[in-house]
Amino acid sequence: MAAELVDLGLGGASVATSEPLPVGMTIKLRIDAPALWEPLEVPGRVVWSRPRLDGTCQNGVKFDSDSPILIAILVELIGARSQF
Repeated sequence: MAAELVDLGLGGASVATSEPLPVGMTIKLRIDAPALWEPLEVPGRVVWSRPRLDGTCQNGVKFDSDSPILIAILVELIGARSQF
């Protein structure tokens, strides 16, 4: 399912989808970013979902990994996004 990354943090992300994701659902979030050689795939779990005014749904995803490598990559991505 296609999703738009709304917000990114070290512990999770907020993504917009056309349909709500079930709370508790396990997912693999694939993040494509210009700063990465290949997409980053992060396992996670949907912790909340709510409708948006535009008819899409916003979903909160908690990452299920605390890998030091993943955290380092997320720090770089968050830093790169804050510069725009």
